[in-house]
Amino acid sequence: MKNLIFIFSMLLILSCKDDKRTTKNHIEKKTEKVDSKPEKKREKEEKKEQEKFNPIKENLERIKKEKILVNKTSVDLNDLFIANEKSIISVYPNETEIEKMKEEIGEEDFYTVADDANNYSYEADIFIKSRSMKSYSTDKRFIQFVMKDGDTVYVDTDKIESKWVMVLCDGYDKPYSSSLIDIEMNFEELDE
Repeated sequence: MKNLIFIFSMLLILSCKDDKRTTKNHIEKKTEKVDSKPEKKREKEEKKEQEKFNPIKENLERIKKEKILVNKTSVDLNDLFIANEKSIISVYPNETEIEKMKEEIGEEDFYTVADDANNYSYEADIFIKSRSMKSYSTDKRFIQFVMKDGDTVYVDTDKIESKWVMVLCDGYDKPYSSSLIDIEMNFEELDE
């Protein structure tokens, strides 16, 4: 009987050890699966987000889709600035637009916005000069670009959201607008 109890005890002990190993292995495998799934999923989601959010590409695509061109019959020749082929035009608000903005947002806020715009404009001008690019400034509503192929295109700056903006033209593709802040990024596209 003692032998039988001893054998039974040994079997019980051995079976428990085996269960512990199996349970331990099972827990480790389960932990690996649980840990690796979120990590792989997170990596996949991050990659997808990076592909989805490309601010340079997104910004240029949005800008180039802007409907800022108009036909010549829409142009007021008294409110027209004529530009050469490849150039950057800094556009700022005229007196009427300034008064309208003051009414809409208040005089104090207007001067805050104007101060910021002047600062960004200064920084953009420094960048443009460092690239030896032709640049001009205007408060005219319309800008005429004479393209390298002889065509003439007209930009209506009223169709651009911001009143302080730059219009870029390489002489081949249609002109497009750029915020003062994004000029370096958009200039690279123009410079290619």
